[in-house]
Amino acid sequence: MLLKSNPVFFSLGDASILFNLTYPLYRNKIIYERGDKADMAETTNNHRTEEQLITEMTDLHRLLSEKEHLLENIFKSIQDGISILDNNMTIIQVNPTMEKWYAHAMPLVGKKCYEAYHDRSRACQPCPTMKTIKNGKAAYEVVPKCGPNGVIVGWLDLYSFPLKDGITGETKGVIEYVRDITERRVVEEKLKKYHEELQTMIKERTAALTTEVTERKKAEMESDALRRQIEFILGATKTGLDIIDSEYNMVYIDPEWKKVYGDPAGKKCYEYFMGNKQACPACGIKKALATKKVVVTEEILAKENNRPIQVTTIPFRTAEGKWMVAEVNADITERKRVEKELKHYRKHLEELVRKRTAKLREEIARHRKTEKEREKLNIELIKSNKKLKKIALRDSHTGLYNHRYLEDVIEAELYRARRYAHPISVIMLDIDYFKSINDVYGHQFGDLVLKQFSKLIKGLVRRYDILVRFGGEEFIIISPGVASS
Repeated sequence: MLLKSNPVFFSLGDASILFNLTYPLYRNKIIYERGDKADMAETTNNHRTEEQLITEMTDLHRLLSEKEHLLENIFKSIQDGISILDNNMTIIQVNPTMEKWYAHAMPLVGKKCYEAYHDRSRACQPCPTMKTIKNGKAAYEVVPKCGPNGVIVGWLDLYSFPLKDGITGETKGVIEYVRDITERRVVEEKLKKYHEELQTMIKERTAALTTEVTERKKAEMESDALRRQIEFILGATKTGLDIIDSEYNMVYIDPEWKKVYGDPAGKKCYEYFMGNKQACPACGIKKALATKKVVVTEEILAKENNRPIQVTTIPFRTAEGKWMVAEVNADITERKRVEKELKHYRKHLEELVRKRTAKLREEIARHRKTEKEREKLNIELIKSNKKLKKIALRDSHTGLYNHRYLEDVIEAELYRARRYAHPISVIMLDIDYFKSINDVYGHQFGDLVLKQFSKLIKGLVRRYDILVRFGGEEFIIISPGVASS
């Protein structure tokens, strides 16, 4: 009998799982030879050894089956995509998430990764998987998520990890860990669009406020730098993995977390992680087991300096029919910090908009007041123009039209008479010996005589006749429709 031990190493995300699975390889060829009675004792001992080997084989097979089932449950429970490829980039195994995403390319196993996932005839550039195969190191890229015919339908974070032989250390293949970031990209685009709209609004309303514009540009640079930091941190985020039964007992925890929290044997999850004596109020395990659905919650790890994490609780049933949950714990420290800064930034922008809006309202009020005053001045100006026009065309002593008005009206009246073939009469008259009146009685008395004479003439002519003081004691009467006879 030969017993060989082959440790197989799986690296899943940044959480590593090491199973030392012992594969018994038996050579059970027992030689029975017919011989003399001296050989019968040795044959009896060989028969007893065979029974022991069968018992040991049965136990080892059961242990192997349990560990394989546990690994299969973990593999299927992870909500992100996982593919296992050989060194020729041929797909060996995928989890249900990959089968769901690429249902149009089924079956995936046996195809090249670039054929199944990108509908291409050769490897993508750049390809993190190819890098890992060449140098045996983990790699990362943001790659497109393709639908039928290679049409881009989203974006993915792709982490490639070497699948190494535990004994020889040789790279036997690659594990691709894929996370869908399409929603994150959509949110980033919406935030970018919202950011641009706010920027345009502020620029339109704050043309004169150079200080605020400078602060805005500075804030944009800080936001861009913050965005790059977030993308880097997301790429290097550690993901914790644990399995807990329905009684909150720790069944499995990945080695990285075990280094931080110690041996979980005999401890409840709330004791192990939180140091509590009862289940956490916001724990998603109870709800996940009750609804048989995935539950996402947030927790604070007090033992890790109050580090915030997002806990994805995934219920599953074991081969024995027991319900358990697998928890995928993602660090959200950076997300919380970004949310806080964005909230502060938005509050700052709203305050700037509020202040600028108040100033604009004041300017509008002043403008409206100025418009009302201008309208009032225009009305006064029109009235003044009418008065000036009346003064310019009237004689100040008699109130009759003056010679300036005569120049404007005589041509129009003559044209009208010619057009309609109507007669028109122009009568010119003056006051005899008017100079003697001024010399004897004075100019003041002469002005009175002119006024009285004007009233007398007004009473004699028709309403539409035009009466003009031509100058001094001379007067002109224009009578449309009146012939000289």
